[in-house]
Amino acid sequence: MVNKLGFEFVYTSAKIEGSTVSRKDTSIILDTGTATSGIPINDAVMILNLDQAYKYILKNNLIPDLHTMNEVHVLLASGLLKNPRDVGEMKTRDNWVNGCNYHPLPPGSVLRTEIENVFSIYKTLKDPFDRALYLHNNIAYMQYFADCNKRTSRCMQFISMKYDNVMPLMLLDKDDKSLYEKYIDALVEYYTTGSYEKSKRYFIDNYITMGNFIKNSEINQDLDKYIQHPYMVISCQDPKTCEQLSSIAKEVGIRSKALKHYFLVEPEILKVSQINLSACQVYESIKHFFIKRELSEQNKKLFLCTDNK
Repeated sequence: MVNKLGFEFVYTSAKIEGSTVSRKDTSIILDTGTATSGIPINDAVMILNLDQAYKYILKNNLIPDLHTMNEVHVLLASGLLKNPRDVGEMKTRDNWVNGCNYHPLPPGSVLRTEIENVFSIYKTLKDPFDRALYLHNNIAYMQYFADCNKRTSRCMQFISMKYDNVMPLMLLDKDDKSLYEKYIDALVEYYTTGSYEKSKRYFIDNYITMGNFIKNSEINQDLDKYIQHPYMVISCQDPKTCEQLSSIAKEVGIRSKALKHYFLVEPEILKVSQINLSACQVYESIKHFFIKRELSEQNKKLFLCTDNK
């Protein structure tokens, strides 16, 4: 799971920055450490740098502060900036943001004071999600570095959530271009109006998507684990069916487990091995065994099945 999410972190971050490298070629670059034929060298370097940053963040207990931000920028920007002196340091000339009329502060003492102020305000916030979103948007807004500001802000958001012991947000690509368009749109809204509304909506929607992905992946991993042991696996159309069957099994002392759309039970109970059964068929398959055990009246009623599918 860590590797899968790491790949998504690298791939989606690169796509946000304009990379056109496919998932397959991204995987090859990460496996070999080099660009495949026809891949722009800067895209390959960006992908490898993002991977290095991800692993560094996971390995180390980093504090979300200015020093860490500079460290992360070194990992992300190495080999990509025209002036190597700009790596991990405040920019030395003005930069612009494409797609809007926002003009960031020029390099100098005012910009330095403002970025320090960002971290000072950050420390006063209590909610981990508020802290993460605030840090992300304002690091991106400040444009403190010559380049790689957005990817630095996403890494710092990750670090903030890890520091606060909550699952960091990982964007998941589902061949939906709006994932990237909405990200940029939300940032542009913040740049030009100071509103967090689109950013909050984007964060919440993608956090839910990530949570569902992890939950379903864990279910599949659990299923794989149980399939390796002597259990019969039945697929149920309705998760409630699995929960009901598990409740009955527990009542009569039978080993079983409900995994969303799957019901796992000791194999000697069942005489069939079909999957994708309807609710009624599932009941019929086990009732001849369970009915011999003493069941509560409530659970006996579960066997009064009217599903004729």
